[in-house]
Amino acid sequence: MDTKSIHLFYSMALLTISTGELLTSLLPKLRQGKNSIPDHSEDHPVIQRLLKDTLMDICRGPLAGRDVTLVLDASCKENMVLPDFIEALGVPVLFFNNEGVNRGVLDAAKRNRLDVIVSVVGPELSWLLTSPPERWSASSVVLVGTTLQCDPRALLQTALTQRTPAVAALCLAKLGEQRNRLEFRVFTWRPLHPRRKLLPLGGWNASAFASWDQLFVDRFSSFGGVTLGVASDHDDMPFLFNSSLTEWEGLGYRLLNTLAESYNFTYTLTPWASDRQWGNWENNSWTGMLGDLYREVKNLTVNFISLSPRRAQYFDISVPYYKEGFSFVLAFPPPLPRWYSLVHPFSWTMWVVVGGVAVVVCLAYWFLASFREKASPSTYLLTIAQALLNQSNSSVPASWILRLFLASWWVTAYVIVMSYTCNLIAFLTIPAHPFKLESVQQLANSHHRVCMLDYGSYVPDALATSTHQSLSALGEKMDLVPYNTAMPYYNALECLDLALAGTHAMVEARSYLRDLVESAGRGNKMYFLEESIFEGTVSFLFSKSTPWKYKFDEGIYSLLESGFIGKWYRDIMEMRRPRRAKKSEAIVAITINHLQGIFLVLAFGWSMALVTFLVEKICARVTGTRRDIHDDE
Repeated sequence: MDTKSIHLFYSMALLTISTGELLTSLLPKLRQGKNSIPDHSEDHPVIQRLLKDTLMDICRGPLAGRDVTLVLDASCKENMVLPDFIEALGVPVLFFNNEGVNRGVLDAAKRNRLDVIVSVVGPELSWLLTSPPERWSASSVVLVGTTLQCDPRALLQTALTQRTPAVAALCLAKLGEQRNRLEFRVFTWRPLHPRRKLLPLGGWNASAFASWDQLFVDRFSSFGGVTLGVASDHDDMPFLFNSSLTEWEGLGYRLLNTLAESYNFTYTLTPWASDRQWGNWENNSWTGMLGDLYREVKNLTVNFISLSPRRAQYFDISVPYYKEGFSFVLAFPPPLPRWYSLVHPFSWTMWVVVGGVAVVVCLAYWFLASFREKASPSTYLLTIAQALLNQSNSSVPASWILRLFLASWWVTAYVIVMSYTCNLIAFLTIPAHPFKLESVQQLANSHHRVCMLDYGSYVPDALATSTHQSLSALGEKMDLVPYNTAMPYYNALECLDLALAGTHAMVEARSYLRDLVESAGRGNKMYFLEESIFEGTVSFLFSKSTPWKYKFDEGIYSLLESGFIGKWYRDIMEMRRPRRAKKSEAIVAITINHLQGIFLVLAFGWSMALVTFLVEKICARVTGTRRDIHDDE
């Protein structure tokens, strides 16, 4: 056995829990114990030799390459493994005494999960088997009984083995007609089998149990028709919900159905938990669905419950089958006035650039033309402006310098005009909207507040206590809407109405929120923020140390790899999306409303022309009056 792969904790666990001494200091005592063992049984040397050979075969055979911890207790002292054999075995050893327990080492062990435990059991069952530390377990356990009174049923029904996925028990038995031959018989326990729970695997033989699968048979290949209690809530679209008055639907529901058919079990669902909560840690206890799970009133839950370190500490978590986060939905800002369509094809930056380029070109043309010909500045300005208005020039300058200058400007102006014209066509018929929020930071800096249905989610507290500046800012302006089971969607529409009014952004689990918006008929009035917060995986949760959780992991992983879960999700979301009237694909006729901007420009131009005409008339009259006065003089 390669000791380099053993965890550091279990290398340090060479302490005796009764005395706190290193195992190396115990070896002389064990050697003395060997010499002081009373030889009152003729079977003792045979049992001791058989135990040594069997343990060596187990560690070098099916457990080869595994992190093995050998557990010894004082009750098997008459058949104790010899110290030199312990050293040759090369695995960490925990030596327990039922009379004294070192709680310091034990508390450290609570935070760990061993790989393989090989426990040598004497006449009495160790407290490690009957009363193991809470939330402490191993992935597999091998129990080796050293007495002829060994009862495999008692060994395999201890608290430790009941919470362990893979278990095997080896009990001594006398064989042969004269019953003079000793052998270890191998057993396992199928807790969900309706009748034959104890399963004999035969006598121990290194070749018959050479691999892991031969020693640890699958105890949960069939659940034997057992009924599992599912802590559930029926308002969790798309994972679990009621599609009608009597029918369940959802991604978790389809997963349960498939696994139930594969593993032969049934299950019960409830519309909500006993206290109608989802699950929070309050007053050193769990509430809601998680409370039913923690008290083992239920076996598992399939709703979308976000994971956290505390929840991982108290519950077993399956492999994830979907990724979900919390999203924000806001109302579309009102469209801009129709006249704005004239300037919307270009951004404000582009308008500034075009205007600046036009001014620079006019000044440059005026400067170059001043060396060749004499003309008023307005003539040069009109010559440059004609290219932006698709107007041709009646004459071309005689100078080739001016011709080349104008040619380059005409090409540039042509591209600018074509870009504007093509984009203008779309904005004449499609309403333009002002800037929409795209990030959490923009939402935090906006006037929008945040609302959420108050059903016990961790999100409000997580936002309020977040060290992220934007998230904490959202937490400071969070408004919780009362949770009311008598209202449609438990009163979530009140929060949605606040968002539709433009004062709030509603936050909720992404899939549920999309379904809520579509079901309420607000899909064409609202949009989702591109960023999500608190993204995490969706998994099944089980009571702590559930031995058959690995079967659900295998089933979920197979369905995930085959693509069924992704297809189910798309089907459910499409099924829940209301059918909308198909928009007409006929060509939309341009109306006066579409072109109101250009008519406003026309009216503005005529107004300016009228003002200019009046100014000219007044100036001409004043000039004429002065001339008459001058003539009279």
